[in-house]
Parts: sequence; C-alpha cells; structure tokens
Amino acid sequence: MKHNEQRVVVTGMGAVTAYGSGGNTLIDGALAGKNTIQPIRSFSTTGLPATIGSEVDPAALESAPEPFQSKTARMAWVAATEAQSQAGSKPDALCAAIGWAAPPDDVTNEAQPGASAQDLYAALGCSGPLLTDHAACSAGLHAFAHAARLIRSGKATTCLAGAADSRVHPMGIISYARLGVLNTSDNGRAARASRPFNWDRAGFIVGEGTGFLMLESLEHAQQRKAPILGELAGWALANDADNLTDPRLDGTGAIECIQNCLERSGCSLQEIDYLNAHGTSTLNNDQMEATAYRSLWPDADGPAISSSKSMIGHLSMASGAVESLITLGVLQQGILPPTLNLTNPDPITRELNLIGPEPVQRPIRTALKTSFGLGGQNAAIIWKKWSA
Repeated sequence: MKHNEQRVVVTGMGAVTAYGSGGNTLIDGALAGKNTIQPIRSFSTTGLPATIGSEVDPAALESAPEPFQSKTARMAWVAATEAQSQAGSKPDALCAAIGWAAPPDDVTNEAQPGASAQDLYAALGCSGPLLTDHAACSAGLHAFAHAARLIRSGKATTCLAGAADSRVHPMGIISYARLGVLNTSDNGRAARASRPFNWDRAGFIVGEGTGFLMLESLEHAQQRKAPILGELAGWALANDADNLTDPRLDGTGAIECIQNCLERSGCSLQEIDYLNAHGTSTLNNDQMEATAYRSLWPDADGPAISSSKSMIGHLSMASGAVESLITLGVLQQGILPPTLNLTNPDPITRELNLIGPEPVQRPIRTALKTSFGLGGQNAAIIWKKWSA
C-alpha cells in the first residue's frame, strides 16, 4: 500500500444463508461446523439429477420491500441493510454482484443483470459510484476489491459491497450437471455430499445466500468512533482464461493472483495464519488449489486451510462474499471452521495443513480468502484482525 492511500476497514456486516438471517448467525453456524445441506424443499426435484442443496428460508426475506421481487434481490436487500444498520453510516458507493434471477422468478432481472443493483443503490440513498460485477464464482471478492479501490483512492469514504446469488432452481441444477461439476451421486446422503479435498469428492452442491460488508476508510471510521470489525489489507484480481470451466491444473493462475495480493498488502507468505479456500469439491478445482498452495508453502509450514462449501454448498457469485464474512468471524473469535467430510484427504493435499471435520481453536491475525471462477477468473483478499 502506498503511503498516501487510505486503509480500508470493516464497520458492518450482513448475511442471509441457510443458517438464517444475520452476519453473526452465519458466523456462529459455520464456526460450529453445522451442515446446512439437505433435500430441497422449495420445488419438486422429481426427474432432476440432483435433489439436495443449501436453501434460504423464505421467512428470512419477508421484510424486503418493492421493487425487490426476485429471491436473489430480496436476499441482497436484507443483507445490505443489516450491514448499513450495524455500521451506522450511509454508504457513498455500492459495489454489488447480484446474480442470476432464474425464470420464472424474475425474467426482467435476468434480461437486465444490473437492474437489482440499481434498485439497491437507489433504496440505500447512495450518491457516489455504482459498480456491478458478474465474474462468476469470484464475483463476491471482486465486489470487495472494487470497493477497496474506491476507498483507497479517495473516491469514496464508505461503500457497501457484497454479492447475492441462488442456483437452487431446476435450471441451475440442470446447467451445472451438464457442465459436469455437480454432485449427482449423493442425493440420499446429504450430510456427506460436499467433501472438498477428500479423495472421493464428486462435485459441488448448489446453495444460495448473500453477504454484504460496509467498507470504510480508517480515517472516517475513527472520526465517527465506529466499531471496527476487521481490515481489508490487500487484494488481487486476475484471469488465466485457460478453459470455459476448468482451471489450469498447474495452479499458475492462482499462484500469481495470491502473490499479487500479498505484494499489495505488504504481507509475507509466513504471515498468513488461515486460508479459507475456494474448495468446491470438484475434481479439478481442488487439485488445482492443492497444487498452488503446495507450491507457495512447500515445507508443510503453511496456513491452516478449510473449505466452507463443505457446510453451505456452492453459492456461485455469492460464495466469496459469504465466505469472507466467515473469515472475519475466524479473526474475531479464534475458531477455525472445519472441512466437513474430510476423512480421507486426497494424496495431492499432502503437506497442506487442512482442517478436518471438527473446528479448531487457534488465535488468528491474518487470513487469506481465495475464489476461482469459471473461465479462469481468480481473486484473492487478505483480511486482518483489527487492533488499534
């Protein structure tokens, strides 16, 4: 970070997931290792290749007003307003990744993918920049990175940033199954269906949810005596554009992204205490990540690593945002969330400090969050525990 750039801190958070409504509800559920994957209830799954997922209770969205009609847009509004309320400050800017509103939920939103973000911007009373992002599974981290860039450059003092998405829908299930990335073999075994980094992993499970943060310049937060929940110390975005769906298995794109993130933050590899991995439970993603992490930390002295998708499934565009809130909870509470069903790690993960099926208590000061989207869209963010 350059000497004249603003430091970026977190002053509010909000979430809606299968754990329920609220950022703390998400954190408490994830740090306890609670599994949310179960048979889908919101529609008939007869004839579909997958019948399980991680679903949001519609009751958590009843407070959302007009014009937020689609489930995805309602989730975003609830989480964003919670983050704003906790921060106690009006945002200048909005950086949002509000994903697919599946027909017949909201065909208009599908045709105009930025419409929900524009509605949210107006409802929050923002007057500064509006940035939207649709970088697949990396979009949540992209939103935080865009917000940090605005704040560091002085173009905004406060920015609401986050992502919402849902593919818990017949079209989402069919699409992912055709891409070959969905677990279609464990429909009767929901509790063990998502097993990142395990030798017999069989694909990811669809999920839905949202996570939003109020990001703010340190100077502005201190001036108004706002409680500080953590610091966004650095980020990097990259694209290796190797394949429509599969990552580069040698991990070079992920390695470069993480190295750039470390350089921007001023952190060393040795300072990373915890890594919340993308960890999709697909064959190729987990192989690529393990290869990248082993290259960066080759002497078995790397950070503790876990995948939250083992508990909440894959939230698509919202995954990085929701998992960042979990990571902030790790920094605050010193509890590392588990990787459920990691009972027989794939040999490719040797020498990695993977957290198994139980939470681990350990003080953490610096954490890395990674997301790797379809088409080689890579993102990394470093979150730090706040200390005055």
